Formats: sequence, structure tokens, C-alpha cells
Amino acid sequence: MSGEGGGAPALSAAELNDQVQRLKIQGKTALARHDFRKARDALTAAIELSPMSYKLHRLRSVAYACLQDYDASLADAERVIELQPNSTDGWYHKGFALYHRKDYAGAAHAFQEGLKLNPADRVLRQGFWDSVTLLSQHRVMLPSRFGLPDEP
Repeated sequence: MSGEGGGAPALSAAELNDQVQRLKIQGKTALARHDFRKARDALTAAIELSPMSYKLHRLRSVAYACLQDYDASLADAERVIELQPNSTDGWYHKGFALYHRKDYAGAAHAFQEGLKLNPADRVLRQGFWDSVTLLSQHRVMLPSRFGLPDEP
């Protein structure tokens, strides 16, 4: 379509990969510098070029969480799970976003799904128990899906 409407010529696969990598590095650098909007923007541009990259969605989920946009962070975390279902990354970021949305039952479930993939993961385990603790503090009944008895 590069000939239609005077648009720029399409990038070769190597050029596309180079551009995605540059944007990814810009995003990671911006995250490290706590420039979360710049990180989000660079990672969004990279995702437009490489929408099937779970790593880019994971990084942008972090940027959104740092901006306290937990709905967008959750959407990217769910995309990570779709693209890389056998990785704990998406489950962790989903749990983190749900926790900060105060959906403690959903967060506990997400962390538990991650623990099914890696039972030794201490961060997922801590997220699960933090979520369960807040559930009990808010006197919310624990769903039976956790394999825990309901409160009397």
C-alpha cells in the first residue's frame, strides 16, 4: 500500500525489528527514569508495529500501573496472558492491577493462576496472601474457587 496516497514505503522486516527494538529501549529507559508517560508512548508505538509481542504488552502494563491507570494495565496484562499463557508474567500483572482496583478476590484468583504455573514464586504467593488478607479485613466471603471454606 506504499504506493497509495503517497504514503511512506513499507519497512523491511529488519527495519521493522530495529524500530521496535529502539522503541522498546526508549520505553525501558523512560521507565527506569520514572518518565512513565514517555514509556507508555514509546511502548504504544512499538506495539503498533509488533502487536503480538507479549514483552511489549508486559512493559506497557508496568507503565500504565506506574501512571495508576489500572484499567489499561489490566488490559495489557490480559493480552500478555493471551499471547504467553504458560508465563507467570501476565498473571502477576493482572493480579497487581486488580489489587489496586480493590478487586481483591479477582487479584487473589490471578495470583493463584500464576502459582499454578510456578508454585515456588514468592512474589505471586505474597500477592495472593495480601489479597486474601484484605478480603478478610473487608469481611468479604472467600469464594469457594480458592479451595478455602466459606466463613461461618
